[in-house]
Amino acid sequence: MEPSASVEIAEPHTTVDSLAEELRAALPVTRIESLSIHDRTGDPVWMSGDLVGPDEHAIAIEAITVFEVEGSCAFISERLTPELGAALFSVASPRGELHGVVVLVTDAQTIDALGPAKLVSNKVRSILQRLAIVMKPAAATAAQRSVSLPRPAKARPEAPAVAEPARPGSETQRVRVDALRADIPRLDTPRTEPTVRGERVQTTQRVATLPVAAAGARPEPVREISLHVQQLMKLRSGGRTRRYEVLVRAKHSAAGAAMDESLVKALSLRESAGAIDRLVVAELANWLKANPGVWNSDPASFSINLSLGSLLDPEFSRFVAQCLQSSGVAPDTIGFEIQESAAIKHREDVARFIQECEKAGCYIVLDDFTMHSDAVPFLGSRAVRVVKVDPKLSTAAMHDRLAQAMVIAISQACKVLGLHCVAKRIDSTASRQWLAAVGIDFAQGYALEDPRPIQTLVTPPGATQKSSAQRPVSRS
Repeated sequence: MEPSASVEIAEPHTTVDSLAEELRAALPVTRIESLSIHDRTGDPVWMSGDLVGPDEHAIAIEAITVFEVEGSCAFISERLTPELGAALFSVASPRGELHGVVVLVTDAQTIDALGPAKLVSNKVRSILQRLAIVMKPAAATAAQRSVSLPRPAKARPEAPAVAEPARPGSETQRVRVDALRADIPRLDTPRTEPTVRGERVQTTQRVATLPVAAAGARPEPVREISLHVQQLMKLRSGGRTRRYEVLVRAKHSAAGAAMDESLVKALSLRESAGAIDRLVVAELANWLKANPGVWNSDPASFSINLSLGSLLDPEFSRFVAQCLQSSGVAPDTIGFEIQESAAIKHREDVARFIQECEKAGCYIVLDDFTMHSDAVPFLGSRAVRVVKVDPKLSTAAMHDRLAQAMVIAISQACKVLGLHCVAKRIDSTASRQWLAAVGIDFAQGYALEDPRPIQTLVTPPGATQKSSAQRPVSRS
């Protein structure tokens, strides 16, 4: 039976915060590593901890793509490490309109034991539907908008739902809405291509004093966000450039809160697409302007993860150009990481953005790369300079010959094209040695280096002790 229109009336005092607490209490999980809620662009609107970890952000974006393409898919579970797993819930209205995704990270054995039937209970489904109503941009009240980020200014037409061919051995499972409504869980056939999760999550330090209004609305200063960086470790000699990935971390308030309502409210009033990305770009450019020695004396580059909202926003590239012009920072100091899955689904928007980066002088990192035939043509762009191998391939390569062949193929393609090749989630000496032997240039992972405040790049060695702040769950 089709739900009536009256179902989509949000309760007057319902907020994302209140529903998040209801959801946490309703989930049949005793130990939750992290729980986060993301809007349809992948930007976090609520989190249980200090920050959204790299893997949570990456799988949120990929889950949104899956939920968009497969309209009947409501749940995905994925093994992140031998110990940890992720359960992803579609935040869709009773009419099936997708407005976001919930990411739960907990023990992998718990997810396997409970299964979709118990994880997506009637109570959980009800909360997710109420959450979708609150997060619905077009129907949000002023109070609701204080806890939800706006949708992108430009929306691409929805891709038709196409069934993907099966491949045995995938660790990703999906459950369709009709099966859940009937309380009879049904698993779809696993996906064809490996589903890879990158070191995802942007970062930033206090907010920019650059003229961000030149590219759109003038945001109020936000001080709850801080920039952190994670350096890529060289596996092979050659080149002086130090390469960093920029990560977003929420600053602690006086009461020890992480991303509180005031920050969410500030973000929700910004540009409708890629609000967090704009904060990161503006603050990074401002910080580099104030610390030219970091990138002038010894070359350094900083790559920023882009949300889907920024890729779909034609004004974002103009905003980047304005920040670079105002700061005087060399354009090739700043790059942008684009996931292969986004490049495949939004080819025209990604091609446009890459061309604009090529004109501006910024570089592009293709992230979670699997050598998908639809993504390979992007390697020919002059702006693409770095390729990050899908971490499922690089980790599986230590015991699987097909994965080894894929990693070697990607590495050799990068060598022919003059691109740098990076392997992520590397945690052992043996894997680093093998990757270096097959031509991988850099390794990245929490086992190699924790993210650290960007300010430490200018702090004299020994002046400060290593931060004791809790870092994201290590799954590199």
